[in-house]
Amino acid sequence: MCARALCHPLDTIKTVTFTSFAGEHLVTPAAAATASNPAAAAAPRSSFFSSSRAIWANEGIAGFYRGVGVAAIGSAPGVALYLTTYDRCSAAWKAFGDARSTTDVVPSNGSSSTMSTVVESLRTVAANTPSSVRFFMCGLTAETVSCLVWVPIDVSKERLQSQPPSLQGRYTSSLDALQRILANEGLRGLYKGYCSTLCSFGPFSAVYFVFYEYFTNILKAWCSSSSLFKNSGRVSGAADGADGARLSSSVKFAVALGAGASGNAVASFLTNPLELVKTRLQVQRTVLHRPATITAATGAPSYPRLYGYNYGGLCDGLLQMAKTEGVCALWRGVGSRIAYTAPNAALTMGFFELLKSKWI
Repeated sequence: MCARALCHPLDTIKTVTFTSFAGEHLVTPAAAATASNPAAAAAPRSSFFSSSRAIWANEGIAGFYRGVGVAAIGSAPGVALYLTTYDRCSAAWKAFGDARSTTDVVPSNGSSSTMSTVVESLRTVAANTPSSVRFFMCGLTAETVSCLVWVPIDVSKERLQSQPPSLQGRYTSSLDALQRILANEGLRGLYKGYCSTLCSFGPFSAVYFVFYEYFTNILKAWCSSSSLFKNSGRVSGAADGADGARLSSSVKFAVALGAGASGNAVASFLTNPLELVKTRLQVQRTVLHRPATITAATGAPSYPRLYGYNYGGLCDGLLQMAKTEGVCALWRGVGSRIAYTAPNAALTMGFFELLKSKWI
């Protein structure tokens, strides 16, 4: 929670870089010339620095903390559910495969024999599955479960972050955003983009845990063989490192910090196009108030478009963006994203491993 609150300005910059400000596509050169901050109103947000300048010009320091309330409050249950699901899923998978050698199949009839054979086959598959595949699948499962908490947080947070003070009827706080989304769009509004979030966060988590475990093994092996740690008494002869050395809790904490940041940086870079389009999907159909008019042809409510894009889904968004803005635009804001998520991941995994070693 503290890490997310401290790094929230970086998240706001990332969101504005991804989405631009709401209503910005409606600003004409003539309107921009008469605005109080014409440069901030009309300039495209394509980099960390241009987004930072625009936020500062519009609201000052307070603008960087839009949505911090819902992000800080929701992060504790979200992270707890995420890490617990991954840890339990990984342990259950390993235990299921390890039970293969101690399970005696004693068929009593045809159906039980078939079932026992199936179970034993599954145990064999689980035992022989490469660890990278296990990390990948457990990360995907953890994200699927934790998105029940993360999606409403993301929807309300990102809408707050991408709304400038000049936007009429804008959300005034995290609580106001949650209440008005529920009132105007119902529960579906809070879970808007759930599938696209899974398609974004799912691969991210899967890739992240593969590289997290990879960097963890590398760092543990280095610490176990390093004279620096052995001479300081932080490594002893038991079974933790690659060469059978036990690492102290402080070394484990440092390993988790390094592996968390490194794994997150790799996963953030590889999945940035998915995160960018997912963010746009969650904010593009923002409804700030109930419609005053009903479309005569369809009888459906008419809502003003607050953003200059309107994607039909994740694949459509990727194709449209590549076509209209260029393939390189899919990695827009990747620096802001890594600057925000890498420290978060480092601190989260560091304290998770520290607490796990002490109480679990």
